[in-house]
Amino acid sequence: MINTQEIINACDKVEQRCVMIADTHHGSSWLFDKVMRFFTAEIASESITFPVVFNTPLLGIKGEATIHRDGTLTMNTLK
Repeated sequence: MINTQEIINACDKVEQRCVMIADTHHGSSWLFDKVMRFFTAEIASESITFPVVFNTPLLGIKGEATIHRDGTLTMNTLK
C-alpha cells in the first residue's frame, strides 16, 4: 500500500539533507513526482533507491537514499 503523506515527508527530508538527488539539483516536489510515477508503474516494487550527495561541511560525501512504499526512508553513505 502506498502511503502518500509519508512519501511526501520522506522526499522533504531527502531534499533538506542533500545537495544532489539522483545526480541532479532538483527539490522534493521533483523527487515526489519521480517516486510516485515509479511506484505507479512498477506495482510489484517495494522501494526505490537512488544516489544522493549529502549536504555536509565536507561537501561531496556520496550516498544512497531508499524510499519504501510505506514512506520509510533510509539513507547511507557509500565508501
